[in-house]
Amino acid sequence: MMRSAALLIILRFCVCSPPNLTIVTVLAYDAVQHQIPWHIRGFLLGYQQLQEQLRDRINITYQFLWQRNVSQCADVASRVVNWASKVFYAASGQAVAFASPGCFQEILELGAIVREWNTLFMTTLGNNFVITPQRYPTIVSMSYRPQSSFDGFVGVCSWFSWKTSVWLCDQDQTQSAFPSGRCSSAQEMLQKQRSFVPYFIKFNSSELSPKELLAHVRPLARIVILSTLPDTVKKIMVKSGTVCQCG
Repeated sequence: MMRSAALLIILRFCVCSPPNLTIVTVLAYDAVQHQIPWHIRGFLLGYQQLQEQLRDRINITYQFLWQRNVSQCADVASRVVNWASKVFYAASGQAVAFASPGCFQEILELGAIVREWNTLFMTTLGNNFVITPQRYPTIVSMSYRPQSSFDGFVGVCSWFSWKTSVWLCDQDQTQSAFPSGRCSSAQEMLQKQRSFVPYFIKFNSSELSPKELLAHVRPLARIVILSTLPDTVKKIMVKSGTVCQCG
């Protein structure tokens, strides 16, 4: 006896609208130009392009958190948890992601709380020694890996048979985390170049003594790379010229 079997197929159709995502960007006030943070223009362009690419899959809205005269990274860091919490809990379960141009202290403060929220946090800081999956599993770095510039540096050194170099790494995080992050990336990459002997010297530009710094550098190498902000570069270069350390 043969048993007949019937295959029942149920199709359910749903005309669903794309999910919503709010990206909250935390910024420091531009105290130099006395205006809204200049980063906003770049983030706006990026979010608009992202919305065009994901038009049928997700609706992106964006907010910018900043406060007039809060221009130092340390000041932003002391307020960022309060700012972010108000936005996150007001969202009432809607998807929220956070973004930051890369203030070091701000990432430490906000990174800890978004880890508990299991919320995406995008940053331009590229310091892999700070942003680790174990410590901050929800942080994604948008920083470029400056491989091409290091390839050029290694090429020039090889051409002139230069084996040693000194990297002066500014550790002052109140203005920018980029200099220290840049040095961390350089140290990581140059470790693979066994024919080179790089010296990495850390200093704090807020306590800078150009004369002492140059005296420490002079016997080590003829190549010196400054990883700091323009004002500090100027101070060091002026002092270098006065002590005839011009090469």
